[in-house]
Amino acid sequence: MPNNLKDIKAIFFDLDGTLINSEPYYNRFWREAVASFGYTLTFEQALELRSLDANLAGNLFEKWYGDYSLYKRAREVRREKMNEYVKSHPIPLKDGALEILTYLKNKGIKCYIVTATRKDDATKMTQEYGLFPYLEDIISTKEVKVGKPNPDVYLYALEKAQLRHNEVLAVEDSPNGIKSAYNAGIKGIFIPDLTKPTKDLEKYIFKSLSNLLAIKDFL
Repeated sequence: MPNNLKDIKAIFFDLDGTLINSEPYYNRFWREAVASFGYTLTFEQALELRSLDANLAGNLFEKWYGDYSLYKRAREVRREKMNEYVKSHPIPLKDGALEILTYLKNKGIKCYIVTATRKDDATKMTQEYGLFPYLEDIISTKEVKVGKPNPDVYLYALEKAQLRHNEVLAVEDSPNGIKSAYNAGIKGIFIPDLTKPTKDLEKYIFKSLSNLLAIKDFL
């Protein structure tokens, strides 16, 4: 894979935990949702659900609770609880989110969202936070057969953007996300959110950065 960053024409950003500081909320309400069915979901288990394909998440619930369908039922409860909560407790942007999108737009580098969030929800969020005008498009894993950590959504993003692998970078905060980019042959920038990268994850990461604004110096 070419290493010349001068070839970069676009950056694919994950949304939750990368541009919007929503992962602590997801973690909390996943645990509350599962508890409403009489089960316990630990903080660490909830971390495994970040950006994870729905079928793979169902497999985890089958492993943990012996009930594949519990995932979808708990997901609906999590969605309802979280949507109600954020009406009075707005989710903040990640530090530097608007600044880095503004910087990249001014530099002529296109920005896309590649997310496990449904496209209509992601569109609404980016509009509310003032991010939408800086984006070329929003690509959701719901538009492809399988989600992260599989490569499908990033391959689809390349197709929609009409760009080659060496012309883009991906920015992710979760293991499932960075693996998805890697599996699609895209260089991934890892900006940790709730967890630091492990030794096992290092092979999937092109570059680890401490925050979004560090992308300026990296480029």
